Amino acid sequence: MIDLITTTMSLNFLSDQSLAYGLIMYFTRNFDYFTKQGITGPKPIPLLGNSWEQLFFNRDDLEIRRLKKYGKIFGVFEGNRTLLQVADPAIIKHILVKDFHLFTDRPLPTNARHPIASENLSIAGGHQWRRMRSTVSPMFTSGRMRRTYPLIGH
Repeated sequence: MIDLITTTMSLNFLSDQSLAYGLIMYFTRNFDYFTKQGITGPKPIPLLGNSWEQLFFNRDDLEIRRLKKYGKIFGVFEGNRTLLQVADPAIIKHILVKDFHLFTDRPLPTNARHPIASENLSIAGGHQWRRMRSTVSPMFTSGRMRRTYPLIGH
């Protein structure tokens, strides 16, 4: 009888260990993503990623610290989600001008489900974003921007 209880307790312990191991593997499955890409960044922790650092540092100060430590391009994790941080103006310009069409779906702020807020170009996604951008883009030609700059640049 004692052997049966001991065996049952051992099986419960093993299933608890397996569950804990499975959860850790699930929540850390992407943590090698940036390393595989050759991109540096702070080491994340399970469940929180690098978000825990925001509890101790102002977000702006944290970004400056990371920029100094890891360079102009580094990767961080928001939970298990990968975020590439870019601080190189040439690369940012390339992303915003040449590759802008590749970034149609962005994370939504909390008020994005509001009917008026969801009509914002920076919140829209997919087909709606493409339709809105093709409508708005002609308004921002370089000539119009040059004529507008003296009005708002000072």
